[in-house]
Amino acid sequence: MTALPVLCIKNDGSPTRAGLYTDFYSGWVHGHIATTQPIPGTWLSSQATADQICVNYFGTGWRMAEHHDGGGGWGFHAYGDIRNDTKFWVRIINQPANCWNP
Repeated sequence: MTALPVLCIKNDGSPTRAGLYTDFYSGWVHGHIATTQPIPGTWLSSQATADQICVNYFGTGWRMAEHHDGGGGWGFHAYGDIRNDTKFWVRIINQPANCWNP
């Protein structure tokens, strides 16, 4: 029932920002990020549903961000201007830790 913004990403081939340090755990996603308005986790019934929410907000090519975007996980760099004082929904591919997992 918790409502959080969905972190959405569009991998559009954007070049790495000059001077940006990246490593395995903090890579470049070659794109942009944005967040939706807060959405209850119960609305995120599948990856396809979550991706469609991003498309509905931002347009074709957007999808829900994944923990490993940019490399090894835990952090990544992208173009965008999002709040840094809130949590948001993301998905993960190698663990049953998504809102839609039983």
